[in-house]
Amino acid sequence: MPNQRNHKERSKMTTTNINAGIKIRSWSDVDYYISEIREKEVEVVKLQRQYDDGVLKLQKKYIDHQTTLKDELEFTKGKIQDFCDNNRKDMDDQKKKVLSNGEVYYRDLPLKIKLMDNVNEGSVIQRLKGLGQSIFKKYVSIKYSVSLTAIKKDLNELSVDEKFINEVGLQSETGENFNVKANP
Repeated sequence: MPNQRNHKERSKMTTTNINAGIKIRSWSDVDYYISEIREKEVEVVKLQRQYDDGVLKLQKKYIDHQTTLKDELEFTKGKIQDFCDNNRKDMDDQKKKVLSNGEVYYRDLPLKIKLMDNVNEGSVIQRLKGLGQSIFKKYVSIKYSVSLTAIKKDLNELSVDEKFINEVGLQSETGENFNVKANP
């Protein structure tokens, strides 16, 4: 049974020398190590469940208090904002007030353009088109992209061949990946 080779595709295990002593020379050796894989996979699942249970217990322990605090924070901030809205005249440039324990301020948000309610993008495009070609070109962008899905479909259905896709600057790739699956 030769030593297990390191392959670039496999993750490197540097913390311990886990592959020392693993020698596979026959199918019965492969079968034996698959049984070991099954046992270790079961142990990993068991440890993950224990971890998840521990996380869940911690969350339950702190989540109610955290939720209450967040609700209180939002309520208090809302009350402060109501007061500030009613007393903006006392704020610097009606935007900011520095106090001994902190500050309150209004920040201008950047301009945002969005569709009006009950208006879809297609109708906006049609309206812009109706305003003339120069406006249409200025405000409507046309994006082109290669439909790799359509090309793959045609290649699979033999509507196009490898030569065609190579001529347009594309190439097809195929491959396989290796898996080990232990029986449950």
